[in-house]
Amino acid sequence: MNASPIYDLKVTLRDIDPPVWRRFRVGGKTTLALLHEILQIVMGWLDYHLYEFAVGDQRYEAPEEAPEGKDPTSTPIDRVNLEVGSRFTYLYDWGDEWWHDIEVEAVSAGPDIALLPVCIAGERACPPEDCGGPPGYADLLRYLADPTDSEVAHLADWLEVDWSPEQFDVSEVNETLRAARDAGAI
Repeated sequence: MNASPIYDLKVTLRDIDPPVWRRFRVGGKTTLALLHEILQIVMGWLDYHLYEFAVGDQRYEAPEEAPEGKDPTSTPIDRVNLEVGSRFTYLYDWGDEWWHDIEVEAVSAGPDIALLPVCIAGERACPPEDCGGPPGYADLLRYLADPTDSEVAHLADWLEVDWSPEQFDVSEVNETLRAARDAGAI
């Protein structure tokens, strides 16, 4: 029996400075649809919006009535020709256009796929949902730096009481991944 490959991936949110990124590990039989669910957890999104992956010249879109791309629910990542150094994109929320760059950092075989997915590292909190994409997020950071700035004061409504752009807890992410895996959601 051939072992399924294990992929070490790094995802970085585009057009955000300083960057928001995560390193995580998934099994090769993970479909792109499940990879979307995993990305939602590791990045901290709430899965309110449609998504799309672009791998090479092929698009895989969230299932909907008339998708233009291929179905991500039947495409495992070990079937899209990924190797160390491969890069592909993930678009979440076509309105706010949160583009993510994903890089394959390592591919290995391993017996412990039951422990996957797992988040290895990351930095900074994911922007709040529906805050207006990278430009809206920049305004939100501007508000945090100066809450008296009248041009961006309305953005206080987007913030949870304890939200901080620097906050990231890998243990919390792994607890959520573990619970989703145990529930059969990923």
